[in-house]
Amino acid sequence: MTRTTHWFLLLCIVGLALLPRSALLPNSIAYVLTALPLLAVGYLLLRQRKLEITVHRPTAILLMSIYAVFVFHALSGGLFGTPSLNELVRAITFTLVTSVYLFFVPKIFAVEDFIWMVARVSAVVALIGIPTAVVGTYSLFGITVTPHVYDLNLPLFVIDPATIDPITSIMDNPNSMGFVVSLGFACGLAEIERDWRDWVAWGVLGINFLGAYLTGSRAAAGALGITVSVYLSYKVLGRWMTGLYVGTLLASLVYVLAVALGFLPGPEPIATLNLRDRELIWLGIWRAIETSPLFGVGLGNHMAFIAPYAPPDGVAATHNSYARMLLTTGFVGAVAYVLLTLSAIRLSFRATGPAKISLIAGTTIIAFHQIWVGFSIFGLATQSVLSAILFGYVITGSDAEFAPPSRSESGGESRAGADLDTADTAPQD
Repeated sequence: MTRTTHWFLLLCIVGLALLPRSALLPNSIAYVLTALPLLAVGYLLLRQRKLEITVHRPTAILLMSIYAVFVFHALSGGLFGTPSLNELVRAITFTLVTSVYLFFVPKIFAVEDFIWMVARVSAVVALIGIPTAVVGTYSLFGITVTPHVYDLNLPLFVIDPATIDPITSIMDNPNSMGFVVSLGFACGLAEIERDWRDWVAWGVLGINFLGAYLTGSRAAAGALGITVSVYLSYKVLGRWMTGLYVGTLLASLVYVLAVALGFLPGPEPIATLNLRDRELIWLGIWRAIETSPLFGVGLGNHMAFIAPYAPPDGVAATHNSYARMLLTTGFVGAVAYVLLTLSAIRLSFRATGPAKISLIAGTTIIAFHQIWVGFSIFGLATQSVLSAILFGYVITGSDAEFAPPSRSESGGESRAGADLDTADTAPQD
């Protein structure tokens, strides 16, 4: 594969992944376009005969457990209940597509190249959206770029807050936009780590930071704070203390949510935390799975099962990935998914090179975003694709096996791959 083909295919994978959560195309067309680069990935793998998989063994068991629940729902819908083509298609898509992103895309592209591309693409998205914070709606190459109509009071912002609407750029809402640019910010750290004098890298980092800030998304703001604190902790305190910090941070978030939902006693400011009615949805999911606690309600129209327990004005989304996994795959799938996410964070600390800090921060903020948005690593949604590929680098310990030299190698440096200690990895058929 030539360098031109290499970068074009990587741009297609990252760029087209934005379409399902953009306002540019209908979802059906966006999903098809997102999946198209996978045909090229499959062709390259077959031509090079690189179909073997090496993966962290405990993580593989967790992933297979989730896949088994998907298959169970697909088959039981046809054998024991009402046949559901939708559920069958979802199970096949979730299994096959996610496996390609997790196991095979990292075999083609060096991790440093992937995070470089994510940082650049997200910066472009931010640049498209930032002007709407000042001038409002405008047209770009025939595309109307509009802000999210909602008066936003941003601290430290010099313009009258009443004139500011959250930016969305080409994305469908501020939360989708916030995920893309906050992940781009985390990915940009690798370039600063490689060369702190790279002013282009600092510019990309700043654009992504400003873009995430102007979305007004609380999840994006939290992700920025986590990324900066993880980076500072890593530079000042080292790997082990940063691991302790990340673990304490995640445990604290779990405690806060448990108190806010009434599962644990706690201070009044936490117990009365304003979750914008999300607590009603999550508690509704908790009641909805009582009929099928082990394996959940399946991958079909799962939102219908929440309806009887929804807030008075209805519910359009679960607003929490872990709650969604609990609803669709029960305790078996949800517990496996939580452990899979924690495993990815733990394995990111074993990566090497400048990309390490981006992998640590990236996996951590993906876990954080999933508390507020109902995506997972399964499927073709924007967040799902980018998260699955990033997770793939750490759970497989992959760097590209037959890609052209990465950017750092072409500059005379060694590749900053996600090479892990492979003592507890094993080939999987």
